[in-house]
Amino acid sequence: MEETRSGFIKAIIPNRGFGFISDGNGTDYFFHRVGVIGIPFEELREGVQVEFIMVDGKKGPKAIGITLK
Repeated sequence: MEETRSGFIKAIIPNRGFGFISDGNGTDYFFHRVGVIGIPFEELREGVQVEFIMVDGKKGPKAIGITLK
């Protein structure tokens, strides 16, 4: 099931190409650089507000279609 959500970049690991988004309610979402739209992955920073689509990943909730809010 896909669902649009809002949150902020909680952690980013640039050399590995992934990070985590928090929805502010205690849920963290894994994301990979290929899921970022409209901004280069390298320009993302912790604390930046984003919107994303939540999908069920192999290891838990995952964020795709990530855009700046």
